[in-house]
Parts: sequence; structure tokens; C-alpha cells
Amino acid sequence: MAKIKMGIVGTSDWTEMMYLRPLSSHPGVEMAAICARNPVRTAKVAARYRIPGTYTDWSRMIGEASLDAVAVVTPEASHHDICVASLRAGLDVLCEKPLAANADEAWNMVRVAEETGRKTQVFFTWRWQPHYRFIKELLARGELGVPRRAELSFRGAFVRDSAYHWRLDPRMAKGTIADLGAHMFDMGNWLFGPAQTLFASSATIVDRTGIPGHEETPTNDSATILARFGPGVEAVLDVSAATPVGDRHMDIRVRVEGDAGTIECDQTFKGRDAGLVFRLAKGTEPFADLVVPEEHYAGETFGDAFDFYLRTSTGVRYFVDCLAADVTPEPSFRDGALVQDAIDAAMISTAENRRVAVSS
Repeated sequence: MAKIKMGIVGTSDWTEMMYLRPLSSHPGVEMAAICARNPVRTAKVAARYRIPGTYTDWSRMIGEASLDAVAVVTPEASHHDICVASLRAGLDVLCEKPLAANADEAWNMVRVAEETGRKTQVFFTWRWQPHYRFIKELLARGELGVPRRAELSFRGAFVRDSAYHWRLDPRMAKGTIADLGAHMFDMGNWLFGPAQTLFASSATIVDRTGIPGHEETPTNDSATILARFGPGVEAVLDVSAATPVGDRHMDIRVRVEGDAGTIECDQTFKGRDAGLVFRLAKGTEPFADLVVPEEHYAGETFGDAFDFYLRTSTGVRYFVDCLAADVTPEPSFRDGALVQDAIDAAMISTAENRRVAVSS
């Protein structure tokens, strides 16, 4: 079977860790071309992963590299134009989250994907983690009864330094609401059904006055959002990129309360507390540890949370597998657009201090 020829736009550390490294060991893909603005950095990355085609203009790469698919790993302000051009060129597209700069762009990307019949996927990292997939399975089995309340928390210390961060640049992004919030909105949509209404309060905790590139007032680095998902799950979303987390690097908490039980899932990524605390309580019984079934680990043992993406059909490897099998990937651009609706609503809510309906 012919290999899928993939082009990659972007050369960040995230691109290397979550796209290039996983693809380099996949037998069904040929990394044919890579594109980024800095030709020196692009050449170095291309040499490291033996990618023959290098470009500084993504439109040239799309037109010249004879690709089957493209992965777009750039700031969201550029996603719409790159993805739409790729779809219209007959390519399948994997795009980083959040899908676009706003909901209008996101839903136009959905329309173009449907018009062209191409396959799409948005890289919502945590959907593939075994414990979150097991939570979804437990909910589907009715282990908690009817879900009523949830806590979805993602905290890190990514922007506590004095450097420029494009995610906080309002010309390029919508801050932590769009960055970490995208993950938690997708988690809520996936587990409970699309967000219906929300009230958001955001803050900029770290003073970036005088930092080159941040002449404009930086956008939010923390937010708390009360959202209603699906038919009636009230959830608190707590996202911050400016939290002192000690040696943990970052942590994610998913707590789901139903009328028959509660799940607590706390994932710590580094440091003394690294690992997973995963527990279930039903009725008045004490909390007991939950063990994720082996089938969710694809028969593998992993050193850390990100090792999982290097050897299994997850993330970009899953995208390639879907293309090879002619299967529609998930989450799709439509899933990404539903998240974008929630991000836009949260930005309106925090600006106007009111509850906002999430439209689609």
C-alpha cells in the first residue's frame, strides 16, 4: 500500500514532540515536506527527521509537494487560510486546536471540508488518554447514573516568566481561554454534549508591562467558567497558565458527579506527585481506586503521558490510520467549531460580565 504523503506547517517544539516524532516511526506515512517562516530552523528540523521538502511559504508547499494530507501546527490566527487552501487543493487536514480565530472562520472551515469531501481532524490531545476514554465508557454504561455536575481543570505555569508568549498576544490568540480552555470545552462537549450557556470571568495575573512584543495589553492568562453542557450538566472550568504548580509542570482534574456516584481523576505530569489518582464512589460507599482496563492501553506500557502518542493509534498516528483505512477521524472540524463557539461565548461573557448562550 502506498504511503500517505504528509506535509507539516510549523516547526515548534510541540510540532516535534507530538507530530514529527510520532510520524517518524509510522510505517504508513512519508513526511514529504515541512514549512515555517524561519528557513534556518526549518532546515534543521527537516534534516533531523529526514524530510526532503522545505518551504517558507505554505501555499507553495501545498501547490508543489504532491501531498495527500497536511498537518497545520501554527497559531490559530493562520489556521483558516491554510486549512481552507489545503482542503480546496484536495488534501485531508489535521489542525491544531483551537480550530480558528473565531467561530465564523471555524464554521466556514467545516463548510469547505463538507463541500470538498475531505477528511479533517482537530488535535484535542486528551481525548486519547486511556483514563478519559474510560470515563466516557463508564458514563455510557450508566455507572454514575445521570451526570449532574462536573469540574474540569487545567493548570500550569507556562507564562509565569518574563518572555513574549504569542498565546497572550491579542493580535494572534485569545489567551488561556482559547489555549487550555479549548481542551476543557472539548472534554465537556465529548463527555456530556455541546455547551449550551456559560458565564466566564478571566484575569491577567502576570504583569507583562515592558516585555517586547506585548506592547498591546496581553489577553487572559487565567479564567473560571461556569458552563452548562448537554441536557443539564453544570460544570466549572478552571484554566490557568499562570499558576505556581511547583515541580508538577501542569495538572488536569476531571471530576464528574452523577445522581448515583462520583468519579475523581487527577493527572499530574511531572515531579514528586507525577501520576494518576483515579477513584470512584457510589452512593455512600467510600472512594475506591479505579483501574483502567488494559484494552485502553493498546497492549503497551508507557513511561509517561506523552509516550502514549509515539507508539499507538492516537493523535497524528490515528489521523494517518484513518486516512489509510478510509475512516472518518474524530474529533473533526465540526467538533472544533463547537469548541470555537464556546470560546467566543466565553470571550463575550468575560468582556460584558454576563451569561451568554453558546450558538452554533
